Amino acid sequence: MAKKRNEYDIEFTTGDFKTEVCMYINDCKQYLKAALEGRAVDMMKDEFDPTQEEGLIIYGMKELKDLSMRLCGRKPLDWKGT
Repeated sequence: MAKKRNEYDIEFTTGDFKTEVCMYINDCKQYLKAALEGRAVDMMKDEFDPTQEEGLIIYGMKELKDLSMRLCGRKPLDWKGT
């Protein structure tokens, strides 16, 4: 039987859900940018900027989608709908 939401034993590295999400978004962005530029990833580079603002978290996820699309050879997102 599958566990219900919030029944999973999850340990947060950062101690906070939203901060954890920001950390993973940042890590993925660094990996994707490095892949697009054909270089090694420098995870020591200080780009991690955690936020509690959900709008900024969604913006980070849109950036992830855009980078993923570029890596797959797709056109970047048209965020303004033009």
